[in-house]
Order: sequence, then structure tokens, then C-alpha cells
Amino acid sequence: RANTKITFKKGKFLLCKLTDEQVDAFEIEQTKNILTLEPEARELRLKAIEYRKNHRVWLYSDLYTVKKDNGYYQFINDFKYKDGVERYYVYTREKEEIIDLFTEEQQKYLVEFGSEQHKLLYLSSELILSGFYGRTPISPWPREAQEHNYYDIEHYKVIYLQHGVLHASLYVQNSVENARSDKIVISSPFEKRNYTNNYNYDPDNLVETGMARYDHIDRTKKAKNKILFAPSWRNYLAANVTASRWSVMRNKILASDYYKNIQAFIESEKLHELLVKYDMYLELKLHPIISSATDVFDIKSDRISYAASDVDIADYAVFMTDFSSFVFDYACLVRPIMYFVPDYPQFKSGMGHYRDLDLPFEEAFGPLSLNAEDTVSNLQKILENNCEPEPVYKERMANFYYPLDNCADRLYEYITTSGFLK
Repeated sequence: RANTKITFKKGKFLLCKLTDEQVDAFEIEQTKNILTLEPEARELRLKAIEYRKNHRVWLYSDLYTVKKDNGYYQFINDFKYKDGVERYYVYTREKEEIIDLFTEEQQKYLVEFGSEQHKLLYLSSELILSGFYGRTPISPWPREAQEHNYYDIEHYKVIYLQHGVLHASLYVQNSVENARSDKIVISSPFEKRNYTNNYNYDPDNLVETGMARYDHIDRTKKAKNKILFAPSWRNYLAANVTASRWSVMRNKILASDYYKNIQAFIESEKLHELLVKYDMYLELKLHPIISSATDVFDIKSDRISYAASDVDIADYAVFMTDFSSFVFDYACLVRPIMYFVPDYPQFKSGMGHYRDLDLPFEEAFGPLSLNAEDTVSNLQKILENNCEPEPVYKERMANFYYPLDNCADRLYEYITTSGFLK
């Protein structure tokens, strides 16, 4: 909490440490003195100041694009602790879509994003754990100006749990200035180098516990005869509806290289022959932002289908993507990976969010192809090798991570024993 009072007396600046009670008293007085405050804002400020006197609040959140992510997994892990903290999961999807993910007791602590309850808890919280960076995924106010009335009474700290290992370069968005986080959870030495060398973070900002999601990947599970193809989305093929919501532009997709080359791959006769020969099935998993575009691709083989919205990656013998950070989840299984970028010229031109990768393709976990024919050929080599990764890629994957055991518990231990919240 901002608990230092600065005064100027006899030509000197004096710093005086305040108790929590003194801070509350000052902020109540400040609330009464701000003449420009609307009655609703004044009332909410006073409620929050009063609420936090007797409540320790931690908020957990993800984003509407995922059904469950690191915010969810950290919440269900920490909920078991009886340490005097009130924990709430802030949901951004329809409640009916996620209610079955929680126990009856946990359901009592679900809070709708942007609701009046969310605003009160947000201003009362001491810690926010979010799977997504920046102000938009955590603030209950859609516009920054709307939150301006409350900045002086916000005392929370933020831990960015990450949505995934950072892959595509986002130097502006993920910069120290824009990430709005006090700590970032990392899972690998690569991330430590990346955040310190390329994003200018201090090593002390990084928490080496691993993402909570990794506790739920079964690395001992035997793969089924399935291939998962999970390309990322393209912002030049979607319309920005709000700060965090997009709408698919079907006509643009149909005219794009992104569509044409993916379609050429899934309708390849050679691919169909390989799937039959090796008794394999391929599932196409569209990014959640463009998942409504399932009618765009023309699937003609009974061995190719759309994946479910929530998949168990341990079920798949082979993983394919373009540059989605989803690839890192799969790498911890140490199974074959291949990259297929259907619109490489557009990618390198910067038409979309990205134009470069923090982990270049030549240093990554599998071969790269830029067209349908080469993609089928690379897949054929993997299938002929009994779905075993080549030694160079196998070694990279096996040595990539920190130990990924009890990641969520290790983060909880860090929060509660490191003095971070003081």
C-alpha cells in the first residue's frame, strides 16, 4: 500500500510511514474533498475502503477467448488454502459455459467481469492474478478514463500468469510500461533471457515457478493416433469490436493466402492417403477468436475434423502450428512438432500482430514449411519415423523447461513467503 506521507517543513522534505488505519482515514477524507466526484464514484470509494479493512481479497482471471487457463488453474489450486484470503474467479464468458468447472463451494466465489461486485472487489483487492497482460483483462471499467476516479485508492499488486510462453515478438504490448504487472510467471530459462534481454525486465520481476496449466498436462499418457493442427488467428482477417473482442470477416478469410494454403493442405490427396496408410486422424483447431469460421474450410475426408474447444494435448501424437504459443505446451510432451505458416509474406510484412518470433523457427522444435506440399512431405517423414521427433528437436524440447512439478503450489509458496505483498 502507498503508506508514506511526504510533507515539506522548514525547507526539508519529511517522509513519515503511515499505518493502514491512517491510510484509510486519509483516503476517506480525500474522497469527501474531491468535489468533482459523481455520487456513485464517491459511494464506491467509501465502500471499498471499508470493505478491505476486514477482508483480504485475491482476484483470478483469464479472458473470454479461453474456457480455462492459468487464472482458473491457479484459483482452483489456491482455493484449498484456509489462510484468511477471500479468493474470487472473475469470469468473462457466459456463466453457464464454465459453471461445471467449479465445485459447489467454489461457485460461491464466481464474479461476473465488469459487475458492481467486481468493481468493489477490484478496488478492495491486495492481489490480482491474471492470465493476460495489460489493463483491459483485469479492470472492470471498459475505458481507462472511467477508472481515473479510483487510482489513488488502488493498492493491489498484479502477477501476470501468462496465457502461454511468449513466442511472437510483442515488444510494445509486453513492455514493462504496458504489461501492468509486478511479477511475471515464467517456465523456462528461455523466457528469463527473453524478458530480460528483449523486453528490458529486471530478473527480480520474474517468478520461476512454471505456469499452473502445466500441472494438468499428463506427460505419461500414451498418445492416440491423432494429429492436432492449431494455427493462430490473424487480426487482418477479423474486425475489432471492442478492446478485447473480435468478429470474423468471412469474405476476407476466403480471399486470403491463410485460407487458401490451409485449404490446399486439408484437401491434399497425398495427405488423405497418408492418414489412411498410417491409420491417423487429423483435427483442425481454430483459434478461439476465429472459431466461428468452421464453415469456411471445406473438409472432404472422414479422417479430418474440427477439434473440440477444449482438448487434451496429451491425446495427440503430432502437433502442427504456425507460430501459436500453444506449441510450448506441446513441447513439454517431447513429441514431434512441425510448423506450417500459410501466409509467410504477410506475416513478415507485419500485416498482423506479429512479424518476428522471439524463438526463431531455426531454433525451434520442428521443421518449417510454407506451402501445402511441403507440409504434407514433412508430416510424411514424421509418420514414417513412428511419430518420434528427430534427435535435434527432441533434445531442444527435453532441455527447454524448468522442472514442471507442482507449479501452482510453488507460486502460492512464493507469494506467501517471499514478502512480495508487503
